[in-house]
Amino acid sequence: MISRIRLGVAVAALAALVVTAVAYASVTPPSYIKSAGKIVFCSDVSYPPEESYQGSKAVGSDVDIAAALAKQMGVESEIKNTGFDSIILALKAKRCDAIISGMNDTATRRKQVDFTDYLKVGQSFMVKKGNPEHITSLASAAGKTVAVEAGTTDRDFLGPSRRSS
Repeated sequence: MISRIRLGVAVAALAALVVTAVAYASVTPPSYIKSAGKIVFCSDVSYPPEESYQGSKAVGSDVDIAAALAKQMGVESEIKNTGFDSIILALKAKRCDAIISGMNDTATRRKQVDFTDYLKVGQSFMVKKGNPEHITSLASAAGKTVAVEAGTTDRDFLGPSRRSS
């Protein structure tokens, strides 16, 4: 029987095909997805344009990819909003069938789940409108208070000397 983590890999690989393929072919889903009539995706719905809420409806490129994958499998897609810091744990606990959420592929995460990288992004930071503190680089942010989302690679981006415990 296919493991849910391996399914995540298969789904992510299929996502890459959905993004680049011109013609779509049907895919036979694992029996537990077929019998449920849906594939459940864990996603931290707070990362536009990949995933966010429009009213109470999840929207974005990852939501669209999830729907296209489900359609290829002949099932519905369901987005389960899951906090980013527990999203891999949710997959491993079988609270969803796959993850589709903006997530950097790191060596540490690869020890827990498999990835198919279909998007590359970089780190950046935002400052108050008008940049009143004249922050132009990480070095110029020294001594300032910053916020990052729990469980993301953004904290590592700040570097060990910039992290608080």
